[in-house]
Amino acid sequence: MRIKYLVIAAAAILLAGCGLIGGSPNTSGDNPSLSAIQTAVVAALATPPAPAATAAPDAPAVPLPADAPTQAYAPFDATVSAETLNLRGGPSLLHNIISQYRKGDVVHLLGRAPGDEWVKAVGADNRTGWMAVTHLTLPVDVTTLPLLEINESLVARGQVVDANGNGIPGIQVALTRMGGADRVRIQGTSGQDGYFYAYAPVEYQGKWLAAVIGIGCTSPIVDANCRYGGVFYPLAGIDLVLPVFTDLIITYK
Repeated sequence: MRIKYLVIAAAAILLAGCGLIGGSPNTSGDNPSLSAIQTAVVAALATPPAPAATAAPDAPAVPLPADAPTQAYAPFDATVSAETLNLRGGPSLLHNIISQYRKGDVVHLLGRAPGDEWVKAVGADNRTGWMAVTHLTLPVDVTTLPLLEINESLVARGQVVDANGNGIPGIQVALTRMGGADRVRIQGTSGQDGYFYAYAPVEYQGKWLAAVIGIGCTSPIVDANCRYGGVFYPLAGIDLVLPVFTDLIITYK
């Protein structure tokens, strides 16, 4: 599955100070290659950044989506479509690599993480972990898999909405770690309801910055030339501390 994206060089991203458009460590076989991305760099916003919004840390835990499937699950297999694909200890590029598989290898799928970008799988070597859906060929839609509750990771959930509060799909949001020895990132893409999910290992607690980094060319906010004319707020991105228990809201106007 390959999706074309606009990659944004907005003021919110520049404040992160680490080139969010770049890749994360150990990305082989996890994310689409840059050649699969149609890049149209957008000029940095001229408007001075507004103060970053801060997510409150004391709200109730984030529940599973209300539309979680309840029907019986019929197990099925998937085929690795990348040259190599990592099996990880959690649903992000920051989680440790458990095993690695080659193109054509078959894995057994157990479920999916909220956001539908990562699936739990068992390889031929009987190792269990998480794989990026992007580099798997599935016989049916990924939503056929049962939705799993994520316990081994920090979870950030948010929604991209328009001025009327309607969800916007196809928006890439990156969370960049602002503290620690290295400045790493995780990311998620908004679904049809505008919600996105990003995951990190439990040891990555601390300060992060969330900001839009790309827009899918099939998103309803772009025209036939994959261009858009609005702005995402807050301009400076959203400051947060993981673990976070409130939804991150990004508004497009």
